[in-house]
Amino acid sequence: AFDEEAKAIRKKLGLQDKKVITYVGTMNRFRQLDFLLGVLKLVLLDHPKAHLLMVGTGKDPEDLEWLKAKTSELGVQQNVTFTGWVSREKVPAYIRGSDVGVSPIPTNGIYINSSPIKLLEYLALEVPVVATDIPEQKRIIEESGAGICVPWDREKFAGAIEEILNLTDAERRAMGQRGRAWVQKYRDFSVLAERVYRAYDGILSG
Repeated sequence: AFDEEAKAIRKKLGLQDKKVITYVGTMNRFRQLDFLLGVLKLVLLDHPKAHLLMVGTGKDPEDLEWLKAKTSELGVQQNVTFTGWVSREKVPAYIRGSDVGVSPIPTNGIYINSSPIKLLEYLALEVPVVATDIPEQKRIIEESGAGICVPWDREKFAGAIEEILNLTDAERRAMGQRGRAWVQKYRDFSVLAERVYRAYDGILSG
């Protein structure tokens, strides 16, 4: 069940009865987010109440306008909401109001070794995730059991989203809880601080 703040966000955006798929992050053109719009079009064939929530903006306004134009080209403009800039403290409520979080990172030389913060944010807030299989995302999803990792492929990404949407509320909640437990165990700041301390201690004592 969504908490009160998440429910308020869903109501404000008119998404109470929707299956909300959320992307959080910058929307620069080189991130190839038109991929996600193509994925949505496929998901809508079986889940007509699916809705893509795009939280954030781009450094170049033209990039965002390009992406919005793509929604019209694909005929999904009624199923996508662009929030524009959202303050850091309010982002968690948008995530908590989601049914699925998505992290479609292109599997190319620029991003192949990246470690997206958005993935950890989704997991920490108990939202199941669909992500592309760059190494770090693949490892985290496999270890946590909190989502599905697939190649950069529209059909497979759409299929993974549908797989999560087809779960019962209890099953989705359990998947999300596994994500939070993993983050608390392995990526909590106190855990990371202890790892850094031990690394420095080893170097200095060696």
